[in-house]
Amino acid sequence: MTDYAFFTGYSADIGFSGGLAVDVWDLTSITRVGQATAPLFSGVLQSPGALRINHAGTKLYVTNGVPGSSTAGLLGVFDLPSLTWNTWIDLSAYCTGAAGIVIDASDTYAYVTGYTSGSVTQVDLASNTIVGNCATGVIGGGFTGVTIDAAGVNAYVVDPGGGNIVQIDTSTMTVVTSVSFFGLGNGTAIDIEPAGGNLWASGFLQITLPLTGASNFYSGPATESLYPGAVKVNHAGTKTYLITDYTSSQFWAIDLSTFAVTGPITLPGTSGVGFNFGPTDIAVTPSDGRAIVSLNFAAYQFSVIDATTYAVTNYPSPQTGQSYFGADIGNYSPSAPTNQIVMML
Repeated sequence: MTDYAFFTGYSADIGFSGGLAVDVWDLTSITRVGQATAPLFSGVLQSPGALRINHAGTKLYVTNGVPGSSTAGLLGVFDLPSLTWNTWIDLSAYCTGAAGIVIDASDTYAYVTGYTSGSVTQVDLASNTIVGNCATGVIGGGFTGVTIDAAGVNAYVVDPGGGNIVQIDTSTMTVVTSVSFFGLGNGTAIDIEPAGGNLWASGFLQITLPLTGASNFYSGPATESLYPGAVKVNHAGTKTYLITDYTSSQFWAIDLSTFAVTGPITLPGTSGVGFNFGPTDIAVTPSDGRAIVSLNFAAYQFSVIDATTYAVTNYPSPQTGQSYFGADIGNYSPSAPTNQIVMML
């Protein structure tokens, strides 16, 4: 079965003036096979953010909110596998600077972080409506990364400005606890091991659950960035992948049986001070054979990393000035019907 990589970026026809698109790449032939563009929404500036495909593989969700600003939060919905536009979900009543997103295992709810609102908004995916919101009161640098346990009971978000991990009860959308971690630094991402025993934050930090403050710090050499970026635990729960952005544009892997750290592995990127220079997100193929990394303001659009040898292959942009932000892997069929009617006789 062919794996397809999906990336959020600026639409080719609108460019940086405010247009959101999703590009699709065939990971067997490494060719771009499609692009779908989101329509404008009531004059709100559009900026590609995080991208997540639901577990059923039927919907693709993109956050929009220009992180770092007070832009109204939106959640865009595309139908899969056809990648056709479905709708905008307006989160602006609670969320500004929509950034991170996680979907629970049952595909019932999505949780979207507000970078400037310091909020986590709960969205019912059947009705596309807001059903809960948590205004945490510990905004710091704004919430970005978010993950959820397998039971859908607790969500965990990163407060990079305060160096905190915040636990939220999803049934009440209230804060259970907020714990500060020295090793978190300016980390902006978080993921949970499949078995649910530990969290991984992008500051090379393994955090033990329940969230009491117990953690282990697995540092790379001194070349690691001061601004750690995305983190992803593979499907088997045997490796954690981390990337750094802004200053070093590097990739790391931690073996979860030996905790050996592999890296730094150089990725293309642009050094600078600002939001999301260099690598921005990670996705792992279902077989755990490869990782893909989206790239922003880089000479290439994305990198593919062999999970055994850690060999890196970079793939160029098919259009001038394109950048990729969110990344995920799923199925694609442009001729697939968007609506199906099933008759049972």
